Amino acid sequence: MKPICASFLPLLMTLVLACCKSESPTSIERTHAASASFAAASSGAVSAVTRTDDYDNGVDGTVDGRTVRTTWYDAHGNVTKEVFEQTLPLETAVRSTTVNEYNARGARLGYVFEFDDGADGTVDFRSTLRTLETNKQGDPIRQVTSGSTVDIVNEFDTRGRLIRSVLGPLTTTYGFDSHDNLVLYQTEISQGSGVQTATLEYNVHDVLVHLMQIAPLSGVLRVINLLSTVSYDAKGYPVQQVLDALDVAGNPSHTTRVITYDAHHNLLTQIDDVDYGVDGSVDSRVTSHWEYRGRNDVLFRQMDPAAAATGHTWQALAAAPPDPTGPDGGGKRGLSF
Repeated sequence: MKPICASFLPLLMTLVLACCKSESPTSIERTHAASASFAAASSGAVSAVTRTDDYDNGVDGTVDGRTVRTTWYDAHGNVTKEVFEQTLPLETAVRSTTVNEYNARGARLGYVFEFDDGADGTVDFRSTLRTLETNKQGDPIRQVTSGSTVDIVNEFDTRGRLIRSVLGPLTTTYGFDSHDNLVLYQTEISQGSGVQTATLEYNVHDVLVHLMQIAPLSGVLRVINLLSTVSYDAKGYPVQQVLDALDVAGNPSHTTRVITYDAHHNLLTQIDDVDYGVDGSVDSRVTSHWEYRGRNDVLFRQMDPAAAATGHTWQALAAAPPDPTGPDGGGKRGLSF
């Protein structure tokens, strides 16, 4: 299967994003935090969302690939658990499970990620995130992933939102609007490939309507992802969007999207027609549909529940564990279109 947006924000897999509405000032006082226990991850869930993606390469009516992602949320919209399954093609079946733990302000303190290659019930890979130190408000200012000798150092604003994260040579900067929507995402690797910047815009419903990502390709800054909304329904929700993208080799693609919603304006269906090479032909179709259990108003709204799940809006965008199912073999996480 050819990913629609495989190059988009590939460096999110070990960062921590915490969004919170608290107005308490950030303190530099350091306290030690216990490692995550995850005892109540499933029992605390009040709603669940299942997204199913069917991939039709060649648009001949045959489902060539299928993935299913089920996400559980607590009363605050925190993602407590997530199960990803690739069921087609059968020879590449996989299953992964992520269980998260948060503090009272909605910052992720830790996770346990398990990957089952072959979906045979055997855990082939396990990764964990632990919080080593917190500030006075309990926000994680120093964390570590299993097997790593490099700590993750986080900085929060006065509202408890992560605004900067440093992991070795990688520095990630976040910016938010007054509704806690992520409006700026920037990564920079010291002595590396340069700065990548994504800017995002939302409508009055806090639904993403425009995005532009700029990154260096062959030493030249290029727009590698541009998401625009073409039309809206009567209540102002996007029903048609387009995504123009460049892969790492500079090859273009053009995706047209049609969206429908349920009575609560949660995503119901989404159809992406992808034109690789931008020659006017549809080369691949991705048909997605969502099912909801529990509370009707699931907080993540239009965004992918796995990759852009909302706590207060963008709670778990980052802090994503390595995902061996990603197109690069270990990191397809972040914004999903």
